[in-house]
Amino acid sequence: MAQDLWDAFPESRDPSKFSEISAAIYSPWVLPSLQVLAGITAADMLSPKKFNAHDMLDFHHAALAIPYCDALFCDNPMATRLRNKPCQFGQVYGKVILSRPEEIREYLSALAHPTL
Repeated sequence: MAQDLWDAFPESRDPSKFSEISAAIYSPWVLPSLQVLAGITAADMLSPKKFNAHDMLDFHHAALAIPYCDALFCDNPMATRLRNKPCQFGQVYGKVILSRPEEIREYLSALAHPTL
């Protein structure tokens, strides 16, 4: 498939033409899920914490949820990783990232009974 694309678009092979893309058009926020996934992965690579293969599934869930959902509920280590430096995705996206059952219950109660 890659070879077919390469052959079909010879005008796109020249990297000097990439500068023709206006800076006003380009934005890293165009693909927010990829930005979140890349950020979590990079932060994890720099962390002294041992990598757990199950974390990758959590990374994908977070990357899909954070840009598009109001809140993300996850385990405490993941919530800590997402809320704190270097990621700070709750702050960057203005989202709620919760892990403790009591804070999740409080958040959901506020949604169900906004006047309480």
